[in-house]
This record gives sequence, C-alpha cells and structure tokens, in this order.
Amino acid sequence: MRIIHWYSNFLAGGAVAETVFGLANAQVALGHDVLVVSRDFEKNPDYNSRLRSDLKAQLYTWVPSMTVRLGKLPARVVPQRARAVLREYKPDILHIHIGLLVEDVIAQHILASSPTVLTAHGAFYPQVLKRKLRMLVEVLKPFFYNRLAAFHAVSPAEAGIIGQLFCGPQLYVVPNGLSAELDVGPSPLSNGHDLPGGTIKVVCVGRLDVQTKGLDILVRAFACAAVKSPQRLELILVGPRSGGDYAYIVSLIEQLGIEERVLITGMTDRQGVGRYLRTADMFVQTSRWDACSLASVEAITYELPCILSSQSGVSTYPDIASLPHIHVIEPHVEEVTAAILDVASSLKQQRAFAIQHGPASREFFSWERIADSHQRAYARLIAS
Repeated sequence: MRIIHWYSNFLAGGAVAETVFGLANAQVALGHDVLVVSRDFEKNPDYNSRLRSDLKAQLYTWVPSMTVRLGKLPARVVPQRARAVLREYKPDILHIHIGLLVEDVIAQHILASSPTVLTAHGAFYPQVLKRKLRMLVEVLKPFFYNRLAAFHAVSPAEAGIIGQLFCGPQLYVVPNGLSAELDVGPSPLSNGHDLPGGTIKVVCVGRLDVQTKGLDILVRAFACAAVKSPQRLELILVGPRSGGDYAYIVSLIEQLGIEERVLITGMTDRQGVGRYLRTADMFVQTSRWDACSLASVEAITYELPCILSSQSGVSTYPDIASLPHIHVIEPHVEEVTAAILDVASSLKQQRAFAIQHGPASREFFSWERIADSHQRAYARLIAS
C-alpha cells in the first residue's frame, strides 16, 4: 500500500508530529511505501537532524509559492512542483493531519482520486473552534470535509464531537501511540513511598497552558493535598512555557506558599520526559479538554498510577478507564485533591496494579497495533 501523510507543520515538531512520525515508521515496518509531506522549516535544526536519521519513511518538503492571510490563518499556496510530486507518487491513501489550513484543502484536491483520511488531533473541539474557525469549517464542508473518505478520531470522546459536526464520511477510532524517542519499559519503583516520611513525586507533563491543561486546578489541588498528606508531596511540572501563563503559575505557587514543593523543569526533549516519568510515583493530568494526551499515554506505559481528567480523550477508552490504577476524575480542585491523597495512601498497591497491567497497556498503545488498525481501515476505504 502506498500512503502519503500530509502534515504541513511536521518539521516544526510537537506532539502531532510525534504521532505522524510514529505511525509512518510503523507502517514502513509493516511493508508499506510511505511518504511524509511537510512545509519546509529552518527554525528547528535539532528536530530536522533527528528526522533525517530516524524517519524510515520518505520525506518531501515544499516551500509555499505564495502566502496570504485569511484573518488570522495563513493561506499558503502549494507550488506546482510539489503538486506534481504528489500526483507522481499515486498513493492508495492520502492521510491529512489537522485539516484546518488552505494547503490541506489543496492537497485533497490534487489527489482527489485517492481516498482521503483526516485526523484532526482535537482541532474540532469546541474550545478550538471559536466563532471564526467554526465559520471556516462550515464554508469548507461541501468541497473538503464532505469529500473525505473517513475521519480518524484519536479517542471515543473525539469521535463523538466529529460525529456531531459531520455526517457524510466514515469514522473510525484508533489511539495515538508513544513518542518514537521514548525507551519504554517497566519503570523502577521510587524509594520515596517505602520510607517513613519519604517523598512522593507527583508529575504532570505538558506545555504550561493554564486554561487547556487545567494547571490552576492541579496547583491548587496539590497545595491542599500537600497540607493533608502525612508524607511529603512534591509536584514536578514538565513542559515549555505557553504565553504569559508561566508568570501566572509561578505567582499562584507563591501565593499558596508551596515554592519548595514545586519544580518547573522548562522545555525538555522526549527522552527528558522519560527520565522524569521513570522517577515519579504518580502522574496527574487535569486538562479541561484534550483529544489524546501523549503524556498520558506515556505515563500509562511507564506503569505509573494515573489521575486523568474525564475531559481527556485517553480516559474515554474503556480498556484504559477500567484499569484499577487509572483514576478518572472531573477536573475540579476537590476531586483532584481527593484522588492525589487516595493514590498516595495506597501507592504500593497502585504501583503493583500498574506493573501487572503494564504489558497490556504497552500493547494497546503500540505503534505496531495502531498501524495495523489503520491498515485495516484503509483497506475498507479502498474496497468501497
């Protein structure tokens, strides 16, 4: 099977790029011919270097022949040479990622004879589709979205949202997998909870986005739990700054008097994320919305007890939510506080559950299984 993955911002890196990277490599391993197409970027040399050495799929980059702005959205014109490359490849499947940009529409029209799958990666959530973007989606429906062969949802929650917006194309659900950079395996138990008065490390991974990631909820809940817990709790926030939210988080931490209990790591690579997960005792994610949190997937496969927001797509998979060490909560301070204290008080048992279910969780989120699920979906679309 010949597959094109079209993601304009692939070379910029980030969570969506990691999922495209992982899926493309897994599909190559299954014997498919895969081409990843991205706009050219010059500002991320480290990521570009890694792609050249680790990406198993072919990579084609293009430079817009023209760029104009439609409101706040850039409209980039795909050059004729790039269009010719796409046609010459003759893909059996065109797999577009995000699907809110003019170049995404152009790609679908260039390869109109190939079944097109769209993975929105949360782009259709109401929190993303503000008034102007919602209007854009409505405008694009007749000559883009309604011409798709299928939508791929990364969680049951996202499938529900897509199903409310679109009724024509098929819809299938497959999770995202792990970052290709992570060396995931059974993680050693921290010594903190084995000692009287030992420290329990609570970790949260993601950009410091207060509104989306619910970090105000997490910090307040942690402050309450830290006062009530008989053992010392420490919070580690792993991720890059996001606008002015860093100053707000630091101010909130100072107001609550927990400066000595909270570490903000700043930007780190995926291997750095792995190091923090390996030394943590529990993972907490309090997002107000999230299609399929890469950090949550990683924490689960690292065999950590997890407290997950009900608004996170990962927690809407029954296979995950039913596990005894996965605690699905509403993103409210009181519920998060209670969950942290509950996990901290039974940490040995929680880690035993996590270790017991670790192999099955890693299989659930393995790129091999995920790529096979996509292959079967693609085959159905081609046959129909």
